Amino acid sequence: MACEVFISYSKNFFESNQAQTDLDFSKLKEKLLFITPKKLKISPSDNIRSITLQMRDAVVSNLAINHFFIQCSDFKFGVFRNLYDLLVTTGSFTEDQKLAQLIFLLHLSKSNVETREEWLNFLQSFNSISLVEKKNDELMNMINDLFDTLKTNALIANKIGESVGEIIGKNDLGFELYNYLKNTMTLNLFECKISGVRGFAGIDSIYVNFDELLNFFNKLTELSFAKDVASNIVKLEFIRIYIHEVSHVVVRKCLNDFNISTPTVESNSKNINETGIHSEIKFFGKRINWLASVTYKYFNQEYCLDYLDSILKGQLASFNFDASKCVENKSKIYLMAIDYMKPCSAELY
Repeated sequence: MACEVFISYSKNFFESNQAQTDLDFSKLKEKLLFITPKKLKISPSDNIRSITLQMRDAVVSNLAINHFFIQCSDFKFGVFRNLYDLLVTTGSFTEDQKLAQLIFLLHLSKSNVETREEWLNFLQSFNSISLVEKKNDELMNMINDLFDTLKTNALIANKIGESVGEIIGKNDLGFELYNYLKNTMTLNLFECKISGVRGFAGIDSIYVNFDELLNFFNKLTELSFAKDVASNIVKLEFIRIYIHEVSHVVVRKCLNDFNISTPTVESNSKNINETGIHSEIKFFGKRINWLASVTYKYFNQEYCLDYLDSILKGQLASFNFDASKCVENKSKIYLMAIDYMKPCSAELY
């Protein structure tokens, strides 16, 4: 219903060419709160059509109660044109690409993005998310093979399980995680025009921005890293993304709510504010900026590649952040199941 209210509320403005009229969320909120007085729960175990319809409603209701839009309600209707079009086109049928865009928006709608510039960028460019199957075959095959290696590594599954247990406040996840990852988890590679988006959590799947990995590889080769070394550093970055996003997927499966936010989970008293980052720290000791790390003069490349080698062999060596001489990622933490780092934060040190 929230989705239909938004479509009805917006339709007249777009059809009468009033796209430059302010969209007042305070007025829209009154209508939405009457229909959805509390945050919608979306079961990831429902059929995909049901989930899609629920996500359409949740995106709108989440935006209406998002702190940023409560404070800043003077966005022009034109900014929401892509959202309007997506909600209209997903009303009867949803192709995989539109589903990816809708999932991205669901996560974004609950986020703590605080600047108008970032919201404009996200809302006007999310429709550039496009699934890719054929692009730079060598790198793509490497990533797909690595994904298969990671999801069949029992030690990685166990550590993700420990991290998720800390987040949800109980050790019993309600299902056997290793078998779930091995048999059910899938990888979707995509490209988009939103620089800094590395990936996001899906339903029994993760979405990873292939363009970001390709750009990372190209930067490394431009910095005179040998091709095999550059490939291995990209693998380490993919492992970080895998850990981050799979943890988000598993938390949502455990709590049976795809619309959950980590800060609202019971274990927030343990200062766990972002699922993916908690798991990254569980594995690496701190958040790692791999691009900054490889250009740091004290970076211990041999140590990090030995760690990678242990994973490729189906093992999992403990990672000592201090010994690695990696550079900590101190960029803003965004509370959403989207792995995003503002482009200016990703520059070389």
